[in-house]
Amino acid sequence: MLLHRVPVDSCVAFPTSLLHSACNVKLGKQEQRQLLTGVHTVADIFCVTCQTRLGWTYLKASEPSQKYKEGKYLLERERIFKDNAWELNDIDVEHRE
Repeated sequence: MLLHRVPVDSCVAFPTSLLHSACNVKLGKQEQRQLLTGVHTVADIFCVTCQTRLGWTYLKASEPSQKYKEGKYLLERERIFKDNAWELNDIDVEHRE
């Protein structure tokens, strides 16, 4: 999964990241959800490859103080990992120009 990570919020108590954008995700259905910061209209986000639920996107916040979250993605860090499909030894260094 590729992410354009631009953290806008951090929370010590919860292992999550709030991001401006996310790639290789698809949206679930829109729903109203009561969260710690109030009622929000959200949609779960899923990995396009393995269909794992990764977090959600904030579509609308009811509280004025929470409007900054609208359009952002909350990803649960425990579900995100970096995986390289290649190793340095796979590169043919002798044929590089």
